[in-house]
This record gives sequence, C-alpha cells and structure tokens, in this order.
Amino acid sequence: MAYLSRKDLIAELVKLGHKEKALNSKKRPDLAVMLAEETEKQEAELAVDQLGKLKEAESKEVLENLSEASAQEVMEESPEPQQKIEEEQEGKDGEIEVDLLDQLTAKEVYIADDGTKYPKVHGLRRLIIEKHEGIFSESPVVVQTPSAENGYIAVVTYIAVLGDGQQIAGCADATRENCQGVYATYLTAMAETRAQGRAYRIKLNISAPSFEEMGDKKEVSAILTADPSQDGLIIPTQIQAIDAIAKRVGVNVSVCLEKLGKKEGGIGSLTSDEAIQLIKELQTYEAAGEIPEELMVQEDNNVKE
Repeated sequence: MAYLSRKDLIAELVKLGHKEKALNSKKRPDLAVMLAEETEKQEAELAVDQLGKLKEAESKEVLENLSEASAQEVMEESPEPQQKIEEEQEGKDGEIEVDLLDQLTAKEVYIADDGTKYPKVHGLRRLIIEKHEGIFSESPVVVQTPSAENGYIAVVTYIAVLGDGQQIAGCADATRENCQGVYATYLTAMAETRAQGRAYRIKLNISAPSFEEMGDKKEVSAILTADPSQDGLIIPTQIQAIDAIAKRVGVNVSVCLEKLGKKEGGIGSLTSDEAIQLIKELQTYEAAGEIPEELMVQEDNNVKE
C-alpha cells in the first residue's frame, strides 16, 4: 500500500461513505487502520463471493444425489442442547491444542527447556492448508510503514479466505525493540509474518503465541531458562523482561502485583516461578492484542524492586 497523507486518507474514506466531519478529529494512524479495514472487507467480500459460487455448484450436485428420505432425516435431526455442547467443547479445547501442536514437525515448533511448545508460522500455515482445503486468497495490508515519525513501528493486517470458504484475519506490529537480530532491519516483513501467525492461531484455536511473536530473544530466555536465586526469588533478568513487555503492551504492573497479593512487597517479593507465570501472562496479552481494562496503564507504570 502506497503511503497516504492524512488528507489523502480522509478523501479515500469519504469516497467510501464516511462523514468528513467525523474523520477530521482522528489521527493519521487511526485513519490508516480504518482504510485498511475497508479495503480488507471489499477484498474479502469479492473472494468469498467467487468461492461461494463454486461451493454452491458443488453443493447443488451433492444434494441432487441424496435420496428424499436421507435429506429429510438430515433436516429433522435435532441438535444437542447448547449448554451441553459448550461444556463438551470447553473440555476438548485443551486436548485439541495439544494434538495440533503434536502434529508439528521438529522444524515447525520451538520447544522450551520446560517443555512448552511455541509453533512457528510456517507450521501453522501447513496445518491451515491441510485442514481447510488450502488458501483460496490472501492479502497482507500495510497499515503503517516504519519511520522516524512513528518510532519505527510497522503495522500489518493479514486477511485470507480459506479453501472451505471461511475467512481469517490477524493484525500485528513489529518494532526495533520487539524484534531480534537481523529481523529488526525488516520490520514490515516481520509484522506481516506475525499477523499471519496470529490469524492462523485464532482459526486453529491455539492460545500459545507463535515463536515469531515472542519478541526479543533475551525476554524469551528470561521466561524459559532463568535459574532462580538462592532464596527462590525473582532475578534481575526477569524484572527487566516484565518491565520491557509491560511497557510495550501497556499493562499496569502494579495492578498485576495486587492481583498476586504482592503490591506491598513490590516486584522484588515475587518468587522466580511467579515471575515466569507473570511474564507468560503478559506475552499472552501481547500475542492476543487484547488487554483487560483493569490492567491498562493509567499513569506511571515503572517496575520497582
């Protein structure tokens, strides 16, 4: 997507039916996101319409081959009570995730020292293709290109129509702070990869963040391989990891400590195990892109020992 000024973005959105008066109060990044969403919607509707026509023809042929008795039996079949379905599904979700992660090859998953598995995007893509009849169409949209003005933050949305007609979408960012090594040079490409991974994970119902979403390698190491201090308390690398992720995600660490009953003692009163769980919780929020309102930063969010 070519770079559009704020004025250009407003003009494009007005063409799509938005009120110019309402748009004038919005900042450029918000306008860019709105235009990207409109573009995605149009592309998805076109792809779904094309695929729908193919599926409709196939379905018609199948239905014509059904006997009248079989068709009637299908229509009259009573669904199970919704409550029972939800209860069974809740119990199966964890098993399904474990089963899907087990289907990944050694090159498609990162296994931490504690046995936790973090899927890689190319492995998730293979599962999507196998389980949903391929990918009919896909479209990454660059919402924001990194520049000095925006703090070198790349934002990309990814939308795809699968071979079975279902639609998936994901959005992710990439910065110099949350990318490691050479990947910090290719922020837009990294944001696109993360957006794909998020879309695939949501569709496959996998809660574990992809390896590409994990951020700085030092943070990953602090989560997975840190040795506790002699008294079992949190160590400096874990404090640094919590501080970095919390600032990036916008989480109020003080509120997190209060939930753990550690507000008075501060972050230094956490055990190493509690620190690991807190870091994993923060990375879950980062991967999902959703933060509980009560955990959001209001004012100062500095981590204090």
